[in-house]
Amino acid sequence: VRGEGLMLALILEIPGKEIVGALLDAGFLINCTQEKVLRFLPPLIVERYQVDRLIVALRKAIIAAEKKTQEK
Repeated sequence: VRGEGLMLALILEIPGKEIVGALLDAGFLINCTQEKVLRFLPPLIVERYQVDRLIVALRKAIIAAEKKTQEK
């Protein structure tokens, strides 16, 4: 993880495009700035419970993407 304040990037070992799609389906808007870098830019009024929900959804999306990568 790199960044400052609420502007964060998560460097992955797998492609992030599928994770972005899964999080969009879960109601979160993030983007993949490079093939393996997810960027998070939440609004300054973000609540703790929203961050907690994102972490749960992100964990599920990463696990699913890792499984798909291993199957290929």
